[in-house]
Amino acid sequence: MRFPSERVEIQEPLLYVCPEGLNYQFDELRSKCGFFSAYEKWALGLDSKELRALERDLLVG
Repeated sequence: MRFPSERVEIQEPLLYVCPEGLNYQFDELRSKCGFFSAYEKWALGLDSKELRALERDLLVG
């Protein structure tokens, strides 16, 4: 994927995931919400119908 040169320094880091950072975020989420499904409802404000629509539209397999 290529970005316009004036944006590459901002956009490129968003394409990479640091395993330690991702693990930290999931640990924080678990400590505050217990389960990811609780986070989806509490923090994101999504109801069951919206979650099913997202899963249908975004998940493969």
